[in-house]
Amino acid sequence: MLRIKDSQVRDIIIKRGLSEAEIAALVRAWWSEEGPLVEKLAEISRDLGTTQSATRNFFRILGTEDVPSGKLLDALADIAERHKALLQRLAVLNPEDEAARERVLAARSAIGRGDYDRADQFLAEAEALELGAIHQAEELERQARDAASRRRHSAAEILAERGELALAQRGYLQAAEHFEKASEVIGASLRVARVNYLNRCAGALRRHGVEKDGTALQDSIAILRRALSEVSREQLPQDWAMTQNNLGIALAEQGTRTRGGYRAALEVRTREHLPQQWAATQNNLGAALAEQGTRTGGGEGAALLAEAVTAYRAALEVRTREQLPQDWAMTQNNLGAALRNQGTRTGGGDGAALLAEAVTAYRAALEVRTREQLPQDWAMTQNNLGIALAEQGTRTGGAEGAALLADAVTAYRAALEVYTREQLPQDWAMTQNNLGIALRNQGTRTGGAEGAALLAEAVTAYRAALEVRTREQLPQQWAMTQNNLGAALAEQGTRTGGAEGAALLAEAVTAYRAALEVRTREQLPQDWAMTQNNLGIALAEQGTRTGGAEGAALLAEAVTAYRAALEVRTREQLPQDWAMTQNNLGNALVILGEHDKDVERVKEGRRLVNAVFDFLMQTGQEQYRLHFDERIREIDGIIAGVESLDRGG
Repeated sequence: MLRIKDSQVRDIIIKRGLSEAEIAALVRAWWSEEGPLVEKLAEISRDLGTTQSATRNFFRILGTEDVPSGKLLDALADIAERHKALLQRLAVLNPEDEAARERVLAARSAIGRGDYDRADQFLAEAEALELGAIHQAEELERQARDAASRRRHSAAEILAERGELALAQRGYLQAAEHFEKASEVIGASLRVARVNYLNRCAGALRRHGVEKDGTALQDSIAILRRALSEVSREQLPQDWAMTQNNLGIALAEQGTRTRGGYRAALEVRTREHLPQQWAATQNNLGAALAEQGTRTGGGEGAALLAEAVTAYRAALEVRTREQLPQDWAMTQNNLGAALRNQGTRTGGGDGAALLAEAVTAYRAALEVRTREQLPQDWAMTQNNLGIALAEQGTRTGGAEGAALLADAVTAYRAALEVYTREQLPQDWAMTQNNLGIALRNQGTRTGGAEGAALLAEAVTAYRAALEVRTREQLPQQWAMTQNNLGAALAEQGTRTGGAEGAALLAEAVTAYRAALEVRTREQLPQDWAMTQNNLGIALAEQGTRTGGAEGAALLAEAVTAYRAALEVRTREQLPQDWAMTQNNLGNALVILGEHDKDVERVKEGRRLVNAVFDFLMQTGQEQYRLHFDERIREIDGIIAGVESLDRGG
């Protein structure tokens, strides 16, 4: 159908000789069936291709809307154009629903007659029918999705049962295939089930690796790493922990088999016949032993680390600096790492000697691993050297310890010349954190402005590390660095008076609380307890300085933090940590009781401090006798003072 444009409608009306006055007359008498204007109306209707009733309706609308004189011609042209356009659009509107389609046709017919009210009723009915159909279709779609989800879940369960059936027949690879397919069928929307199937797949592969073909252990580890990429510790902590545990088991199994493989290879690759291959295998055996020893606690871990040291020293009998300088340097670095881990775990003179050997090994490696020739290896070894020196310095008092910490800082700063944020952001952040630890230890030992400057540098280093170590990307490293930052801020705050010191202590509390968002009792109990103890120290210092009701509230929070830490730091499991936190709690109770004039609370604090004193004496730690004798006398004086106030004296 040829569409008549607005300008054409206007021309038709003008052609028929309708003036504004005649249009106004028709507006006033649109309902009339007689007279010369009615003939004009019939002629216009023929020219426009509209019914006379529709054309009459145009004039009715003009009258209803009270269009001013002078605007009537334009308004009439607009109404007529819209009328024609409506008819054209409705002619091609074809709803899928038959009832809706009938109402659209009825609406078009009503518009053609000029009965707009009836047309609108028909269109409203068509709209309601289509909306109802939408709701019905959406409900069917939802039901279909639910049905598909149920079927998907059922199919995955059936696949898993096929996997269990294969396991019953020791068909581990077939079982793994079924479990992996179950994880694919279940899809990413049901993550708990998907991670469960992936863990079962990895378990089947691990059993195949242990009992039949060791290469399957690597596949098991890969599946578990994939599962960990799909589950977050924050959202699904239990599933995350289960997967981490299974990964640890698989890695341990792989380490056992790897060590066995290297030992078997050494029966063929003898030093006499194949010296370089023998040395390479000794180095690899050392790496496997060191990895397993690092992951294993207690005497077993210590024995594995000792074996690693033996293997590395054997490799160095062939890998000499003169003959194989880079291999020699690599093995020296590896030897240093194993010795450092041994030394960190070992107390007293033996631990100090092991750390000194580690430092010697790292310095040897740096004779070949120069910044010019091997910059990244040089930076890695500098960082490792810094860790060993920092541990030595922390254990050593006086000027010697201070010098070792200064050497550690120098090593870390050297590593940061290569480990830049732009090129190696994670290595940069790791080294910044390590630098912060060494600077904090230096600052803690150093008084005055120099110590304050070192602590400020430590805070800067920690904050730099946190630019990369975010909670989203590296939650555990973020939490560790937040705890370290809190310790540096707390030390700064303790040394600083007035509002500035109070602000630093408040920042320390904020950092510790942030760390506790990741360091939970369920997932990382010992880290949680350590951070709770640190939080208590900062809160107690805040409370002691603040005074009044606010200070008492802060001391009460400190008591709560210490009590939380003692849920993990028990005398049976962690006696030294227990003693430290128990003493902190006792002192906080004494201060709070003195503030509140609560003699029973002060006495409770005395009992706790006295229990720590008894423990230290029973374990031969005589160096603390004088301190505790004096502290207990002080507390007795506080008790006497509070009791005197209670008696009104």
